[in-house]
Amino acid sequence: MKLVTNVFRGDELESIHFGEAIVLDSNGKSVFQTENPNLMMYARSSVKPFQAYPLVASGAVDTFHLSSRELAVCCASHNAETIHLETVRQIQKRTNISEDDLMCGAHPPMEEKEAERLMRENVQFTANYNNCSGKHTGMLLASKQLGYPLQDYVNPEHPLQQDIVNLLAEQIGRDDIHIGIDGCSAPNFYLSVRELALLFQHLTHSDDPVLTQIFNAMTQEPYLVAGRNRFDTIIMQIMQGRAVSKIGAEGVRGFGIRYDGQTYGIAIKVLDGASRGSASMLLTILKYLGWFNPENYPELNDYYRPLIKNHAGVKVGYIESEIIQD
Repeated sequence: MKLVTNVFRGDELESIHFGEAIVLDSNGKSVFQTENPNLMMYARSSVKPFQAYPLVASGAVDTFHLSSRELAVCCASHNAETIHLETVRQIQKRTNISEDDLMCGAHPPMEEKEAERLMRENVQFTANYNNCSGKHTGMLLASKQLGYPLQDYVNPEHPLQQDIVNLLAEQIGRDDIHIGIDGCSAPNFYLSVRELALLFQHLTHSDDPVLTQIFNAMTQEPYLVAGRNRFDTIIMQIMQGRAVSKIGAEGVRGFGIRYDGQTYGIAIKVLDGASRGSASMLLTILKYLGWFNPENYPELNDYYRPLIKNHAGVKVGYIESEIIQD
């Protein structure tokens, strides 16, 4: 099968984004896949739930009394809205971590309106505004709990990062994971689309209480995972604890869903890195499998079949994904 996102201007096709995807059941068996589900890719921020594993497994969540909201923001690619910033700052204040300790760098908020508002107010963007500030705060807390050095905690050779890559190796059954550096300076992992789907199947179904706690935090507090006008938040709110969704840069998405008494992991990689394709592709797969109809949810219109508008606000086209059977 082929998975594509078509971009129309007027009624004529202007661009095409191709994707690779796979859906795995609880036995690791494929129930849907495109031509090359073994395509290798950097998983980017889609693996944040697994980078938070040592935070929970070490006992740091209990030691530092982290709430579900606070654990969720440690798995987030957040908008840096007030609720995200306050939650990250609360963790830092209560645990004697300084924003200056974060090695993620700074950037404007991911959500355009929030970025514009703050720039009008001449806000200086610091590390906490980085969408990964929760992840980095969680990494520092885990290091503190485990007695690891807080300095250079993003170094792939740091014991915390070794714990994370060893966890991933155990989860996917492969110990030769290549490591690159993500946009936030933390290690990132070169996995196949299939391996990412397997991770999300484990996250959704696992008998592992650590993964269960992470799944529950993300699905109970979806606004902390992303925020306003973000697909991950909207789809998890709709699913009401039955699904977890996590975007990664360059057109990557991991998704886990509980359906009809079974659990499934889904992974998508848009080959040209276009982020506008991944949500539409996911919703198209879910509809194709008969598990979920996005047409029943108006709040998903901007993701399932988004309109394209010009600078004057005039509708000039639309985006639509399709599955092509060979």
